[in-house]
Amino acid sequence: MDIEITHNSCTAVKVHGEIDIGNVDEFSAMLEKAAKDAQNGCLVVDLSSATYIDGAGIKEILRIYHRLISLGGAIAVVPSKMAQRILEILRAHELPGFKICDDFQMAIKALLSYTGNLQ
Repeated sequence: MDIEITHNSCTAVKVHGEIDIGNVDEFSAMLEKAAKDAQNGCLVVDLSSATYIDGAGIKEILRIYHRLISLGGAIAVVPSKMAQRILEILRAHELPGFKICDDFQMAIKALLSYTGNLQ
């Protein structure tokens, strides 16, 4: 698993490879760092290049979501097909401040709009 963190109008975490119980601690640490650094409380988790994610990875995304939302922020996920299905089953799209987007630019716009920081 490779993880990139970028900081622009929203902080973004892009994951390449597999997220599973064997590396979820690394994923969790990167989400923590990104959430701490997130400008405007906005965090994009880009899983479009993730080849696998298990329940441990999804749990970490939801944990960070709860932290951000408690601080007035929001999260957007750009899912892989596998992650999309899991998030649909969990009905994550019904959570306030949890956006599921088709691409990175859509995710940025959705978060900035949600948090009132649309530029």
